[in-house]
Amino acid sequence: MHTDNSEFLLKDQILGPESLLIEGDTIYTGTEDGTIVQIVNGKIVKTIVLSNDERCTSKEDRLKNGKLCGRPLGLRRINKEELITADGFHGIVKVNIEKETFEIVLPQGTLIEGKALTFANDLDVIDGNTVVFSDSTTKWEGDDLVYEFLENAPNGRAILFNIKTKEIKVLLDKLFYANGVQMFPDRKSFLVAETTMHRVTRYYLEGPKKGQQEIFIENLPGFPDNIRLNSHGNFYIPLPSIRDPEKFDLREFLGPYPWVKRFMIQLIPISVIEKAGISKYGLVIEVDQNGKILNSFHATNGDINLITQASDDENYIYLGGLRSTFIARVQKPK
Repeated sequence: MHTDNSEFLLKDQILGPESLLIEGDTIYTGTEDGTIVQIVNGKIVKTIVLSNDERCTSKEDRLKNGKLCGRPLGLRRINKEELITADGFHGIVKVNIEKETFEIVLPQGTLIEGKALTFANDLDVIDGNTVVFSDSTTKWEGDDLVYEFLENAPNGRAILFNIKTKEIKVLLDKLFYANGVQMFPDRKSFLVAETTMHRVTRYYLEGPKKGQQEIFIENLPGFPDNIRLNSHGNFYIPLPSIRDPEKFDLREFLGPYPWVKRFMIQLIPISVIEKAGISKYGLVIEVDQNGKILNSFHATNGDINLITQASDDENYIYLGGLRSTFIARVQKPK
């Protein structure tokens, strides 16, 4: 299926809708300028800024002061009144849309089994008090994350957190850029994307395999991001950047030469490395609960790229993107 005939919602009215929460005619998303927005019937009706600092008042100020103002990424509903987001600069944050308030329930920098929470990326809800979330890397902070991609080291974690009791536990460590998190429908296991290894890992919370992990799907044709369960009981796995065997891949070229990677990390500007890794091709795959690929969705004309999440309702598939200035909506095939 091709997505080149997509409808663009909120074109040039929104920046970086990285994760989407679809509830009937309402969409919630976090933006690059540090806000959670509520969208009803295609119009923004509420905007909650995730900072009380006066330097985060305007959109321009928030973009300039990202570390201070926040960057909400993975977004879920945790109870009837509140959403919860993994914020790359703030940590884990609860948001009350009705009251237009927020609470940082697990701050960035919190020591978790001896290592600081550095970059909360995605999360899913186990129950009304408990979430599992990804800490992408314990080494590089937000603005320097591109170096984590280049280095490709196992610095990521998947962490269990009880908001009420504050109990916290590392379930998985030594992950390669821990990213998208999605519970299985029975809530007994979850998936976590290992972005720089092009694979998804499954971890068992309950049952005969409790405490065990296994590869769910590997050798993906790109870098997996926010995994989401769709209305058919399958999983959407977006690949914001693809692996093209016909094009030069800086990361794979440098794989056998760690000393060259260290040299580049020290001397080459972030912007140069970022441009080397950006693909103009958008891709989402649909897999079943056994990891079998069922379908794929392709955006080939360059209008939609860096797709970080796909979510659906009865009629449409919605696409969020790390750098998008819109939310793409694609009619489902009949």
